[in-house]
Amino acid sequence: MSLTTQPTNLNFLSPLGFKLTLARAPTTVFFLQNISIPGISMSETYQPTPFVKIPRPGDHIDYAELSVTFKVDEDLKNWLEVYNWMLSLGFPDNFDQYKRLGKAAKGSEETVSSDINVTILNSAMNPNVEFQFKDAFPTTISQLDLGSTSTDVDYVSATATFRYRVYEIIKL
Repeated sequence: MSLTTQPTNLNFLSPLGFKLTLARAPTTVFFLQNISIPGISMSETYQPTPFVKIPRPGDHIDYAELSVTFKVDEDLKNWLEVYNWMLSLGFPDNFDQYKRLGKAAKGSEETVSSDINVTILNSAMNPNVEFQFKDAFPTTISQLDLGSTSTDVDYVSATATFRYRVYEIIKL
């Protein structure tokens, strides 16, 4: 019996090769700067014994939040896409804000949730692996930091975080 421990692919993952698809906020996707692929965790349970508690795997997976950072366009269109989506979900003024979402067809720009796909590109910039986040919705949109004391133009960025039901990883 022979054990092979040598990898077949010696290329490292580049942080530059990725593409995001989010039908609910297309302008946000265009100005995307960073994305953090979330990790997962699992709780444990303990089996009681007369001597020591024995740890056992739990039965629930907890997914961390999906976080995306993007440059804000001067019309605030991409920031407002997420902001207005959150307003509709939270309906701060009246119930009609949320009713509109409930009647929207899946895949339209007026849905409660939207699938998010993150495609990781290989060293030849071809699609390699895809993360599919199911039923995602925004939970936060960061503030817009403006200031007149900078000597260089640092364009405004914003970060949005999303919760989702589950994500799948597909080798393309």
